[in-house]
Amino acid sequence: MKTTLNLICDQNPCEDGWKKLLKGLGKRTSDDDPVSIADVLNCSGLSDALWCLRAVDGYEKEKRLYAVWCAKQIQHLNDSEHCFHSMNTAEKYAHGLVSEDDLYAANDDAWKDVKGDITTTLWATSIPDAGVAAYDAASASARVCKELVEAQEKELRRMLNALTAARAA
Repeated sequence: MKTTLNLICDQNPCEDGWKKLLKGLGKRTSDDDPVSIADVLNCSGLSDALWCLRAVDGYEKEKRLYAVWCAKQIQHLNDSEHCFHSMNTAEKYAHGLVSEDDLYAANDDAWKDVKGDITTTLWATSIPDAGVAAYDAASASARVCKELVEAQEKELRRMLNALTAARAA
């Protein structure tokens, strides 16, 4: 799963994160050289790697399923029917089982229940942009449960390794 520094720059990264990324990659400016999300993860950490997912073309299914995975880690802490429906719809959407209209409707319904980080995590899975959904769901769930950060990084690395292995096969 790759992007470029120019595509990341187009997403208006925060100044500190941008400087950290450039330094970690041994660069001074943005360019169109491929940059793997694994490299971003290694040099800038989980939060920046997740944020950079919005600059990755394609892999919508994987990004969406990562968002759902993050939400499922804390779903037991919430009783919002709309947010659960949103998360389930997002998972079905990733697998091509429901339409984009269904995803938007689930997002709109879940928005009614957003009250704090737990419901934000579940709602975020249905944000139309899968990269933003992954970042928002992971960030919100990590605020709820700090212990999840290590698990999120492990799951992201698992996903990236599986994609690399699939491409090599």
